[in-house]
This record gives sequence, C-alpha cells and structure tokens, in this order.
Amino acid sequence: MDFKTKSFLTLSGKRGGLLGSEMYLRPEDLHFYEKIVCESRYYPAHADIDNWRDCAKNISSFIPQSTTALEYGPGERGVETKTGAIIKSLNCRNYLAVDKSRASLESALESISKIKKDIKAIGIDSDFLCDSMPTTLKRSLAIFSGCSIGNLETPILQHPPTSALTAALKTLARPVNGGWLLISSDMWLPNKRPEYYVSAYNSPFHENFNLGVLHRIAEELKITGFDPTAFFYKPVFHCQSKAILHLAFSKRKQAFFFDGVPLSIEKGQPLHLNTSFKFEENNFVACVNNAGLSVLNLWKHKKHSMRIYLLQAQACVKHFHASPIVNQDDLTDLKKCYL
Repeated sequence: MDFKTKSFLTLSGKRGGLLGSEMYLRPEDLHFYEKIVCESRYYPAHADIDNWRDCAKNISSFIPQSTTALEYGPGERGVETKTGAIIKSLNCRNYLAVDKSRASLESALESISKIKKDIKAIGIDSDFLCDSMPTTLKRSLAIFSGCSIGNLETPILQHPPTSALTAALKTLARPVNGGWLLISSDMWLPNKRPEYYVSAYNSPFHENFNLGVLHRIAEELKITGFDPTAFFYKPVFHCQSKAILHLAFSKRKQAFFFDGVPLSIEKGQPLHLNTSFKFEENNFVACVNNAGLSVLNLWKHKKHSMRIYLLQAQACVKHFHASPIVNQDDLTDLKKCYL
C-alpha cells in the first residue's frame, strides 16, 4: 500500500494505524525522534540499549563467527548504540541494512564502517515488512531492534493481532535461509499498568513526531484546504488489543479535497496514525512457533518490559544463485528469482 492510499484511508476515517512506517522520512521528523529516544520517560529506547549490550556479551555462543548480518530499520543511531556490538562480536564480514529512510541507511553504513573497517556494507531502500526480500544461499542473521515489531499496520480488533504478527515474523525470517532472527519487542506484562506504557509516549516530542506525518501529507500529496496544524496528539490505551493508539484529534471542523475527492473532519474527531502493540509473552512465543521459528534464547531487562528474542529459522525451500549480500542493481533480479 503506497503513501497516498494510506493517507486517504486515514483522513477519510475508513482505516487507521497505517502511517507508522511513513513517519521517518522527513529530516525534521527524524530530529524529533532522536529527541524522543533521549527522553528519560521513553523506557523502550534505554531498556533496549541495555538489553543489546547484554546480548553482545554471549551472542557468539549461539551464532557462528563471520555470519552475514541483515539489519531491518537500523535508524540513525541504532548501529552505534545497539547492534554494532553484535556485529563486531560475531566478526561479521557482510552487512546489509534495509530501511525506507535514506538518511537512516547512510547513517547505518557510516557507523558500521567505523565499528568494523573491513566489513562489506550495502544499503537497500525498501519497506521490509511489505516488499519481497531475496533470500541467500548461506545462513544469515537478521536483526530487528527497537520495538517496531509492535507497529503493525493492521486493524484494531477485540484481541491482539496474532495473525499479523505471525505473518510479519515469517516475512522477517524468510531471507535468512535457515539462519536466525534477533528481534526486540516491548511486551505486555501483568505487573505493569496501562499508565506505564502510555506515559512513555506522552510528551511534546512524540506529539511533534507523530503529527509530522500530517505535514508530509500536505506537502507531498494533491490535497487542498487541509490544515495539518489544526490537530493535537494523544496516546490512548486500547485494552482488548493491548495497544497504544497514536491519535491526532482535530481542533476544528475541516473540509478539504484529497485528489479531487471531498472529505471532512469534525472537531474532536480522531485520526488513528499509528499503533504500538504490546504482546503478551506467551502469545508472542505462540506466533513465533506458528511462523515456523523456535526460541533459542531470551534476554530480559531487569526493570522494564523490553525483551530480545533469538529465533531459529527453517531453511528456505526455494534457492537461487546469489551472493550473501545483494546490492541495489541486483535487487530487482533477485526478487524475480525469489518469486
């Protein structure tokens, strides 16, 4: 689904939670996100860094040296603060970063070259949860840090989206050809109250970051009469699905045209921009198993709800001749071979 379709469904109220992956493409929004991860209240970032440090200490007990590393959504500082230590510990010779944001890709490649000067590093501009990624002949390690696995673009139901999570895990594990998936997630814990999760997102920086996607809509799409400044942000907890809904509430009534189609938003009407699902640990493991994966190890934060799972993948049935690392020129052909 492209940005235009996601935006139309959101503004028309027909669908929500579709814009999470679209929030990292403007430089000003990346600036606000960097401010978020530095906030003391935003425990997912700080706890995740702690977990990755612990993981780096013994990851070599589970993964062979010189394994190819594939990192999804490294972000601008992810390699520097979290995953770079994993790659260095494993003495990875090849590194492939996949991200929709070119700024994040450039930052990740620069950081990894400083951490390990002899590594072969390549970036691919792609939406890894939507696009078909090629597999490799050799077993690889896929890495997905942060809690982005919880930002699934799926409808809000009266229960957690286990089918969507299972499908996402399959997609993430598909390229590694019987290798491993190292993934972090913010879990729903029974000893934590909803306020614990909501408070992490209730800040001015989160408001600027989330509302930035409305400015991107106004700047990039054929939309007239739409005022992106006429909204305020509020994170709301949805009990049944164990999720934080990132909502933009309209400050006034608006009537506008989206590519010639008349739309209107009432005062106080919420737009559902993004979702942060918090999975119960038993449900998460069940989805792992349903995706054909198995848990090899688990790193838990001592205080917070962040976790890192090391998952073993099954060997891919379909093979084709490709190097462990692919570049931009090869990607189209490799996709055709895989499909």
